[in-house]
Amino acid sequence: MILILTAAALAVTAQTAPGAAGGGAAAGGAPELLNEAVVYLAGDYPTESLVREEQGIVSVVLDVSPKGAVTGCRVTESSGWARLDWASCALARKRSRFKPAQDAAGQPVTGQYRMAAAWWLPGLALQTAQLDVPMQLSRVPQGYRQPVAARLIFNAEGHVTDCTVTTSSGSAAADRAVCAYSRQAVTIAPPRPPAGSGGTVAVRYLKAALFAPTGQSASTGTAGGS
Repeated sequence: MILILTAAALAVTAQTAPGAAGGGAAAGGAPELLNEAVVYLAGDYPTESLVREEQGIVSVVLDVSPKGAVTGCRVTESSGWARLDWASCALARKRSRFKPAQDAAGQPVTGQYRMAAAWWLPGLALQTAQLDVPMQLSRVPQGYRQPVAARLIFNAEGHVTDCTVTTSSGSAAADRAVCAYSRQAVTIAPPRPPAGSGGTVAVRYLKAALFAPTGQSASTGTAGGS
């Protein structure tokens, strides 16, 4: 069974974005993950989790030192399985390489970085931290070139508390419209709280493609949701 599952293209996806939660990351910026593609790999799936068909999404927050080293990891959203929660932190601590956060003067400081790992087995219900949302506006803002990518932070009730654009659409108005829409209309099921003490915070990644009704041209003003 293990060999069959392993050969079936197990999906362990690392979906990451800079955290906005404290540390020393002020005006100079939060820590920057330098090797996102290799933090989580398909072969990392815990063997016992394969046998038991355990899957789920894990959100974690990493403490990053002024030297870019990961000094701590805490689960803020549990998959419901201790093995997957533990593996998410263990792999992030072992493999993540960071450019440290900087203060307003450009000096390296401590910071935090939030990321989510989606552990999924083919044949079971899809587990993903990616949210794809088509968004209709009365007019698409001038300068819009591509979908907006954003990092969303959710509280224990599943409501958005923070939206950070990670890839701009090319239009500041469109970017603002997407975050405004997310705060008002995007929700998830209440995330599963982690074991032990600590708050529940979930990370998801939004990709929003904007469109206008047929015949509407690009606007030169500020966009508003329909």
